[in-house]
Amino acid sequence: VYPGKINVESMLLSIADDWVVTANGIPSVSITSMRAEDYFGRYHTTEDRIENIDYDAMRQIANASFDIIREYDNGLIDYNLEGRVGDFEAMYAMPEVTTAENGFVMGTSRMEFSKIDIDNAFQAKLDEAFEKWKAAVEAYGTRKAEITDADRANEKLMAYNRYILTGLTAAGIGQTTIYPYMQTLTDAVALKMSIEALSKDAPEKEEILEAFDKVNLDIFGWIPLTQFINLLSIETCRKMTKLYEPMEGTWGYYAKLSPIIDIFSEYTEIRDDESPDYAAVRSKINELYELTCRELESRLGAMAEVLDTAAEMLDEIR
Repeated sequence: VYPGKINVESMLLSIADDWVVTANGIPSVSITSMRAEDYFGRYHTTEDRIENIDYDAMRQIANASFDIIREYDNGLIDYNLEGRVGDFEAMYAMPEVTTAENGFVMGTSRMEFSKIDIDNAFQAKLDEAFEKWKAAVEAYGTRKAEITDADRANEKLMAYNRYILTGLTAAGIGQTTIYPYMQTLTDAVALKMSIEALSKDAPEKEEILEAFDKVNLDIFGWIPLTQFINLLSIETCRKMTKLYEPMEGTWGYYAKLSPIIDIFSEYTEIRDDESPDYAAVRSKINELYELTCRELESRLGAMAEVLDTAAEMLDEIR
């Protein structure tokens, strides 16, 4: 039935059509089947029309999709709760996983908090909530085989999963699915690096611009500011960032986008002026840094509340 290989991704990309449904609390499975030799040449072109549909392939996809749906509708829903805990733990608690060697441009683990100026109480609160949530998932796993009223348990599992997805699903500026704290953390670290470079007795342009390049950078390697601003005017850059504003009901709203940091003018001043006003630029960057740190604290607090409540919901099911 399946030619070639099968590839399973645990994280739904935020550019997928059904991502916004997942981010709104409804778990989704995206099934894609394609033949590279002809599909990408037709996709989103005038050749993507009904007479070119391979109905035999469509039948196979429909049958496979139905098989998956039927399995999910058989007894206790398996939302792979342990998998969600493991994924969050890898991102948040394991610095060896979230490194450049493993596909990350910037660190996203709690080890990064030591590089910036935030109230440690927020991290401690999230750490405590994570351990509580992890223990609740483990306890549920040991007892779920004893659940006899699957319908009642499934209702509560659906409510739990909707709560988790709504609270923890976010996206970075590069449209990669992440946890809500991650983009804000990398931005705070990059801004702190920028301030340190600007604060030297003899600031070096290359070092400052390299730090600026990491601001607003998606953790999986979206376009650095250097390339972005070289292609577009500052006015166009600012207009484009408006498209990402999280207005209610839009992708940006469900993505819980971290505020995009406008340092376009400061970037071009450092890059182009023979004698940049380093003190004025540092003052602006420091202001943005303070706002980003406070935003991060807010996100850590919100996530701690989500995990606390999720643990209580699981305990009730158990």
